[in-house]
Amino acid sequence: MGKWKLSVLGLIVIVIIGIAFYFTNNDKASLASKDVFIDKLQKDLIKNSKAVVYYSTTIDAPTKNSLALFISNDNKVQALKMDGLELGSTTYNDDQKTLLVEDKNSLKFITDAGITTQTFKQNEHTGTKTGYLSKGRTFYSLYNTGVLKDNGYESTIRYGNTEKTNQLSVSEWAREATDNGVDTIYAMVEYYPSANEGSAFRLVQAKLDKHNSLKEKKISELSAISNLENSNFISGLHYKDHHIYSIFSNTGEDEDAPNYYELLDYDLAQKKLTRKPLPQYENSYIVADDSLMIGDNIYYAEREGDVARLNVQTGKTKTLYNLFDLSGYTDAAEEGNHLVRITDDKTYFIYPKKNGNYYLDTFDLKTGKKLSSDAIENMKEILAANDTVFPYDLEIID
Repeated sequence: MGKWKLSVLGLIVIVIIGIAFYFTNNDKASLASKDVFIDKLQKDLIKNSKAVVYYSTTIDAPTKNSLALFISNDNKVQALKMDGLELGSTTYNDDQKTLLVEDKNSLKFITDAGITTQTFKQNEHTGTKTGYLSKGRTFYSLYNTGVLKDNGYESTIRYGNTEKTNQLSVSEWAREATDNGVDTIYAMVEYYPSANEGSAFRLVQAKLDKHNSLKEKKISELSAISNLENSNFISGLHYKDHHIYSIFSNTGEDEDAPNYYELLDYDLAQKKLTRKPLPQYENSYIVADDSLMIGDNIYYAEREGDVARLNVQTGKTKTLYNLFDLSGYTDAAEEGNHLVRITDDKTYFIYPKKNGNYYLDTFDLKTGKKLSSDAIENMKEILAANDTVFPYDLEIID
């Protein structure tokens, strides 16, 4: 009798496990069958969306894929599936009402009329920057292409619009880039003059000619910031009035020395680089999640949640507020869970709470006043079904 009871009990346990397995997997199947995935014929995607979050697998993942999650005006999510591109990003241009989304072998131009995809023969694996030039209605994307067969190194710029695309190969590694908004991309290129020397930097430009084709040209060798260890352009590059600015860190020629921070100011007209020390950050470790130059100030969001302002004329900085404190975000240690986007007058912060549900908070850029906090529906479920992707970019459609 005891054995019979044990057999029945075992059977019941097996049935319960089977039912649980069925419903767990059925949840994922039902998610796939819901109206959460976007097709290329979908209309009014821009008009009905307020933000896009770019997720992707890492370059070493066995299966590579990317997702562009469109957050609607009523805080629901639809996903665009793509081929994996680590560090992929998006760019929205309001004049054209067009969003550029990139993946490893295409540029996708998204309007309210649908999605136009321009494909390329060469696959890319790591993105660097996307942007827009008004001349020729030109969107662009810069990639870290990598080592070539002859042991050289190369970066690639894909560019164009719904009607025509092209690409330009840039010698060596374009670490960071910015543009003048009209016809020229500026890139900070790192390279090794020889096997026995440290890394060197040069500034190059890629400018649209009368046929709207990009042509590369070297502007200047930057020996003043060459042969330094652990060099990083903390704030990326920023263009204003024929100057290029960046918050730059390094450890001098000693890899184990404390970080040293300075403001780089390159005058394009004079071809002159000025370095202004930022002693207030001495011995600190800063990682900027996003930055934007407005007037004479670079606004940037640090990895630890602080939003700060640096005046490029005086070199003075000021911490304005902390996003984590204002949002009650407590999972900062879980790196890669949150993203920040700074616009002309607002700071946007997307993050998960303890229960896994995602929120998009909006703050006044200069004061930190919270303007809104929206719970995002079904984002948690979509990411649970694609748990090998990481967030790389937040774009606001406004």
